[in-house]
Amino acid sequence: MQELSLNKIKKSDGLEFANKLLQDPEYLVTLSMEEIGKLFFKEFQGNDIFEKFTFQEIRSNFSEFYQDYRNKFISNISEENNIVEELQRIYFPELPEQEQDFYTCVCKTMCLILKDPRLVLLELYQEAAEDLREIEERINKYQQEIKINRQDSDTDENDSYEDSIMRHYIKVNEDARNEIIKYITTKSIKWTAVSDTQNDGIFRRKPDDHYNYIYKAKHRYLLSRYDKDQLSEIANKFLYATSEEIEKLETLYKTGDLEFYEYTHQYIREKNIIFEIKKYIQKNHFLNDREKILIPILDAYEQNNLLLFLNLVPLQIEGIFHDYCLGLGISEKSLQKASIGEKLDQIVKKNPNICDFEYFKFIFPKIRNRVAHGKLFSQEEEHQISCLLLLDLHDVCNRITTDNIPINLMVNIIKQIKQGEKIVERGYIETINDNLLKIEYGHILNIKIPDFYNLEEMLELAKSMCYEDSFFKDLDDRITHLNWRLSFSLSRKRSANTEVSFIRCIEKILNSLKKQEIQVKKCSELIKKINQIKKMNQADNTKKGKFDDLNFIQFCQYVNFIKSHPR
Repeated sequence: MQELSLNKIKKSDGLEFANKLLQDPEYLVTLSMEEIGKLFFKEFQGNDIFEKFTFQEIRSNFSEFYQDYRNKFISNISEENNIVEELQRIYFPELPEQEQDFYTCVCKTMCLILKDPRLVLLELYQEAAEDLREIEERINKYQQEIKINRQDSDTDENDSYEDSIMRHYIKVNEDARNEIIKYITTKSIKWTAVSDTQNDGIFRRKPDDHYNYIYKAKHRYLLSRYDKDQLSEIANKFLYATSEEIEKLETLYKTGDLEFYEYTHQYIREKNIIFEIKKYIQKNHFLNDREKILIPILDAYEQNNLLLFLNLVPLQIEGIFHDYCLGLGISEKSLQKASIGEKLDQIVKKNPNICDFEYFKFIFPKIRNRVAHGKLFSQEEEHQISCLLLLDLHDVCNRITTDNIPINLMVNIIKQIKQGEKIVERGYIETINDNLLKIEYGHILNIKIPDFYNLEEMLELAKSMCYEDSFFKDLDDRITHLNWRLSFSLSRKRSANTEVSFIRCIEKILNSLKKQEIQVKKCSELIKKINQIKKMNQADNTKKGKFDDLNFIQFCQYVNFIKSHPR
């Protein structure tokens, strides 16, 4: 009679079995944890294990391996670790006596599948259904409000603004609805479920956003993106205020309480807002090009010449958004006749996570148009609107200096090269190599550094560091790691588009360095290695253009991602 050999199981056996299951999410989400535990024993011992052996025999035999491995696991964790008990509870609890609990425990400890796949999938369907219900309610509400507005034949300017806002929110909610429907009718929701079955709440948390739909990711922190009622007229203005302070200010503003403006004037003084704007002007080339108009505007505010301030500042705010578009690579020609709303739409296409753009698209133009049409303000209104527009100016100056714009990111990376030159720890050397890689990709994308920054010497320094053997050793290690990630993704039947695109970027960098006659032999060797990887993984057997090249920000983000996600 065949003997039980469960005591000879290795932890790797469980992980290999789990990887096989994870490759087929449609099958995995039909299984209970008890069934997965039993399938694992069938995989290791044979399909007839449960006919040949009793539950007690199986449990006793497996217990020999389990107790030994459990003791090693516990002894390897520092007693000072305050999560040791939680880790032990999740990964190596006492082996249960009851049959169903026993196989569930095997599923958790050997396969690291910690949640019932069926229940996880059901919960995801319920969450999607709730999101669809919310979205449908909003669409119906906004459509009804448009009908009510149109019943009044004497539609005024405010009504047309309201209608445009409603149409905008109907459109974004319809897009979200279509996205969720696609998500729940394809494998995407099952991939999400598979990912979440391994969520332990400590090392593994929520499923990657890669598996989720955009609405779920954005609605958590960009409430005004889909809900008109969350559209704020002031949230963008107080960059240094806490969420609790913003909430209080919202109430004061909506009730017309004069305490709001008292707080605002005090905030401008205490946070040195005018000084902060002047600092932005001195450190950023976009703003520095506007110095001759921005400084007089700030002087007008300080000198209480508010009517002049009101007439000048809206044009500069819109102009800075124009510069923002140029910084994202949007052509000057396409911007010539574009409204501020159209410019913002183009910005959002490039940078979907931009906050509070709805304020500048729908509410800010009302203020700008009132000023442009010469409508008079009372002295009180001048003070109130001026302080709010000053904070708007501060907000857009902050936006255009961020790393969301490729030139800004490139400038900051080059500056880090100089700062890192004097530090020799291994971690910092890796950071320097990261930055060298980013700079070379920026050159390939023809990102030009304005003379304003005086970075010529630093660029020469960066170029000289590309000759170092350590840089090419780092590139070799990256390519090896990318090969592993690519093989891993393809083995699990997951999309490997990002990995393929990144490998193509590395190949372009190597070809560029080779043309510059920098370590030509090493470049050729690494290009050959990349070609072998592409051939082995059939990553290049596609029509040209299937894999989009990464833009500069995506490339830099992936370099950082790889560094923070080793094997």
